[in-house]
Amino acid sequence: MKLNFEAKYIKLYVLSSFIGATVGFIVSFYRMILYRLSINIFYVSNFILSKWYYPIIMFIVLIALGSLIGLILRHYPQIRGAGVPQINYYLSLNEPKNIFVEIILKLLGSMISFASGLSLGRAGPSMHIGTLVGLFYHKHFYSHISKYRRYLIISGACAGMTATFSAPFTGIAFSFEELKENKNHIVFVCIALSSISSILVIEHILGQSMILNFNLPRILEVRHYISLLPLGLICGLLASFQNILMNTFNKFYQNIKNDILRPVPAFITAGIMIMFFPYVLGSGDLLIGSIVMDKFPIYMLVILIFVKLFYTSVCSTSGAVGGVFFPTFILGSSIGSLYDIFLVHYFPEYIMYGDLFIVLGITSMMSGITRTPIMVCILILEISSSVSNFVALMIVAIISYMVAKVLGVTSIYDHND
Repeated sequence: MKLNFEAKYIKLYVLSSFIGATVGFIVSFYRMILYRLSINIFYVSNFILSKWYYPIIMFIVLIALGSLIGLILRHYPQIRGAGVPQINYYLSLNEPKNIFVEIILKLLGSMISFASGLSLGRAGPSMHIGTLVGLFYHKHFYSHISKYRRYLIISGACAGMTATFSAPFTGIAFSFEELKENKNHIVFVCIALSSISSILVIEHILGQSMILNFNLPRILEVRHYISLLPLGLICGLLASFQNILMNTFNKFYQNIKNDILRPVPAFITAGIMIMFFPYVLGSGDLLIGSIVMDKFPIYMLVILIFVKLFYTSVCSTSGAVGGVFFPTFILGSSIGSLYDIFLVHYFPEYIMYGDLFIVLGITSMMSGITRTPIMVCILILEISSSVSNFVALMIVAIISYMVAKVLGVTSIYDHND
């Protein structure tokens, strides 16, 4: 009897699993280090103005760190920015100079960004590291079959996305929507195995917990769906505004001819934020809890939104190592909180929805900026346990996406390459 099973793919599937486990192991410790660095930068902001010479020392250190990043980028330009453009670069049959060196420098560069308080996240670097791990496994275990190179690269990238958010289905959705990888069942199985392996390792090391904890007591009633339209429109317009800011800062950085000094303005801006507005420092995942629990006043939310927009645009176009997912979380949660205050003030019955509009704000803003509405909705479902409000998530994501598309907003990754 002939078995309906393609044994020749067993090695490919096993390698995909090992890739996911390797990426999960690396990213778990990467996440722990970044968490400590995020806390430490807020400690610095508490005492930086206590002595007149502390700011001088701080700016000297920040300029030195920015110059170090510029020097690294001169020799290893592919570690710059987030990581998604680099995934496409390697998928186009380009090879890294040195896989191990690039992994180490990507991790080091991201840690420098976090230690300096730049408004960058960990998702892009995690995916880039996953890509390099996939390349390593192909080079050493499957180099004789070139077509499997793509499968292993994508498996690594998706394992990185999974490890970042502890969200395996998001990794799979990322491959379909962002990488346009929907050709056959083989690559799907590779991605699924790498994502599962990654999440198993992450949960073993870091434990099982939600990235975001929200109070969602009620499903949004159909009669209140009309309130989703203004939120989607606002987020789509803000995504367009950020696109304009990023185009402007892209041109600014291109005019800096010295490669080593090019990232320095972002680090100087970080010093200013450390001194005067520490709320926008880092990726912002620590601030989301404060926005949810403390319920910032209106003026604070408005300031936070526009300063974070400006600061994220400065950082993400500088070449400094880091992603844009978590900074977008802060923008979306601030917009959602502000919109929730408005609704509850004028329509008191909306108070029964708890933190729902904060979740919707994050979804809508991320969809408008990344231009990946399906992946964003799956991500929010996985990290916030808001399955019952899936329809509402899809509506705000699509509205923001369409507004951004009509206004000609490109994906944020197009500015981060």
